[in-house]
Amino acid sequence: MLAACGEGAQVEEPIVVEEDTGADLDVEQIGEIDDRDQLAERPCGQELLEDWPLVEEVSSGAVEVTRDGEVFTATIDAQAGGTQGAASHPFVYLNLATGEKVALDDVGAAVSDAWHLAFKRVVIRSNGGYSGPGGVVVAKESATSFEEVTQAPGQPDAYRSDQTYDASCNPQLDPIGTPMTAFNFLNLNNPSGSQSWYSYGGGVSPVSGDVYVVRVPEASQAFKVEILGWSDGEYEIRWAELN
Repeated sequence: MLAACGEGAQVEEPIVVEEDTGADLDVEQIGEIDDRDQLAERPCGQELLEDWPLVEEVSSGAVEVTRDGEVFTATIDAQAGGTQGAASHPFVYLNLATGEKVALDDVGAAVSDAWHLAFKRVVIRSNGGYSGPGGVVVAKESATSFEEVTQAPGQPDAYRSDQTYDASCNPQLDPIGTPMTAFNFLNLNNPSGSQSWYSYGGGVSPVSGDVYVVRVPEASQAFKVEILGWSDGEYEIRWAELN
């Protein structure tokens, strides 16, 4: 800006405009608000938040994966603070295609298709139905072995999803009072009465001979999954993609 140079002339100070860098904005918080907004727009979204409940932090549980050819084996720490602390701890999210833990909190996972299965204590969720937008469905092959399962069932009615709520958004609960998932609906006749993937008699143990098929229709993928063991929330599972 020009100023006169004579005696008594006043020199105007330049006006400095500070650039808004957005430093005061909490981007992570904005993301969480967006996730909640998306969830609120879905059927029974508010009920989903409260009934599990969904926890807005990423699980610290480790997922250790090894691979032998096409077969992945994983140890998944889904202890979630133990029985008494589970309500305040998030699920552990797993992508079967990559064999990796997905760093999502429960609210973010509810609006993400980046994961396939989620684990907490004895609960296994799949990314379909009310649990997420991934369209994942699950079937069960009984009295078989991992090696014998070579293709996904062709009948649509063999599959279940996480249809946790009825038409009035009332949760469907399993015998221990937990919202039901595909792994419950596939095991309603479990002889132990668990209505889930495990037998309960002196402890939690997988049902021998059960192999699950997890279909991801949008990616045209299917995986066979076997639960090998469970101890106080720590899973050992193996899986492989079906051609």
